[in-house]
Amino acid sequence: MKMIFIVFLLALIAQLSGYADTLFVVNYDANSVSIIDTTDDSTYATIDLTTPWPKYIAARPQADYAFVTNFASEPYYLPWVPPGNDIADYIGDTVTVIDLSTIPPSELTTIPNLGITSLAGPAGIDITSDGNRAYVTNAVDISVAVIDTNPSSSGFCTVITKIDLQPYAVFAGPYGTVFDNPWSITINPAGTLAYVVCQDTSWSGGADDRVVVIDTNTNTV
Repeated sequence: MKMIFIVFLLALIAQLSGYADTLFVVNYDANSVSIIDTTDDSTYATIDLTTPWPKYIAARPQADYAFVTNFASEPYYLPWVPPGNDIADYIGDTVTVIDLSTIPPSELTTIPNLGITSLAGPAGIDITSDGNRAYVTNAVDISVAVIDTNPSSSGFCTVITKIDLQPYAVFAGPYGTVFDNPWSITINPAGTLAYVVCQDTSWSGGADDRVVVIDTNTNTV
């Protein structure tokens, strides 16, 4: 029997000699991260993750640490939950940290409590150009978590703040309440603005998607 893996790709070409020409691949169903040498398309290493549902990955420009969002058991939005279980059992609330300085790279720690609620669903992630902050979109509770990714900081691998996007992404539509879930995020090269792509998944507003802009100096919209 063939096993089919859902794979989420993010090309991270590290600019240090140790990880030049390297692709980091998140394997959702396999619960792992593959590191591929793009010069010959060989798999350099596969890192098994302890926390399920990895979705996206981003690495610091210094290529010393990578951060993986742990999303949810898909499709998380179905109302059916197995007897004796809670919907929270199927939605992630963490980011896994991978130490790229070890050979082979290994899981370092897990950052918990990303969401304003326990139903976070971390999805997209991007890191500022100086490598000191990661911004994570929580698709389920409609928020953004800001993580300290500076290894020299006493707060390394902790959540600095959480930005509530519901005032900007939940509103009345022509057929009911519209929920624009934040799925992905991109930070400009200067590191001053973060652009959050919010997609209407409520089927109540006629796909009224939008982009929410965050000022990273104040962490406000």
